[in-house]
Formats: sequence, C-alpha cells, structure tokens
Amino acid sequence: MVNGLTKRTNGLPSRSLSIGQRVKNRRLELHLTLPDLADKAKISKSVLFQLENSETPNPSLETLNKVAKALGVTIAMLLDKPGIKAKRVIPDHVDQCLKQMIASLKKERTAVNQAAIDALYVLQEREGAPKTEDDWRWLYDTISLKLNQRKR
Repeated sequence: MVNGLTKRTNGLPSRSLSIGQRVKNRRLELHLTLPDLADKAKISKSVLFQLENSETPNPSLETLNKVAKALGVTIAMLLDKPGIKAKRVIPDHVDQCLKQMIASLKKERTAVNQAAIDALYVLQEREGAPKTEDDWRWLYDTISLKLNQRKR
C-alpha cells in the first residue's frame, strides 16, 4: 500500500481502488476511526460512511476537500488523478479601478503577487466586488498576506 491510496499488485500500483476505498485505507493508515475522521473533517458520520461504502458515492467538492485536508492529502490524490494546474486567464474586461490599482502597484516597483492579481480577476465578477481603487488595494494586500503565510 502506498499512502493508503493505491494497492500494489506484483509490486506495481493498482488504480482499481474506488474513492471510498482510498479514503478508508488512508483513514486506517492514520489509525483514525470513522467518527474520528468525521469530526476532524467536520462532516457527519453518515456522509463519511456513505463515501467509504457506497458503490457509487457522489460527494460534493466541499466534502472531498474537507476529507482530503483531514487525511493530509489532496483531492487529486483521493480521485487518483494527476495534480491540476490552472491556466492563467486574463479576463476580457477588467474593472477600471482594478486596472488603476494594478498600475499603481507597478509604479511602486515592488514585486507584484500574480496569484493575488489572478484572484482579483475572479472576484471582480462576483456581486459585491470592490468599487474603488483603495478597496481593491486592501483586498490585494489581504490576499497577498494570506498567500505568503501559506508558503511558510
């Protein structure tokens, strides 16, 4: 068994495990009971039981994320998929105040956190998005700070 997520056949990993089997194997590898993992993942025991034992589980992305975090693995590992890299997309329309804020960052000659800028591009499409350059800057600074904390 490799990280409880795949089984070995003739020394080679087998991809035949279901998502439920991968979750259960990893849980057992970590010496967690089903109730322990449910508590750690902040999901109900019945949802976790269904995920582990159903022939056709259909968990939400939120549930998968919670379980993966609690098990110390990625969703891709649970789904037995290679890691996914998102392609950087610059939207067709960028809010004018957001453009101004990005321009002011460049004028400051400080390193621009492109991941934070990409997050702002997504957020501009949401209802209640910032309306002023100062609001965009505050949000940029907050996202950058959080991203930098994760790197440590």
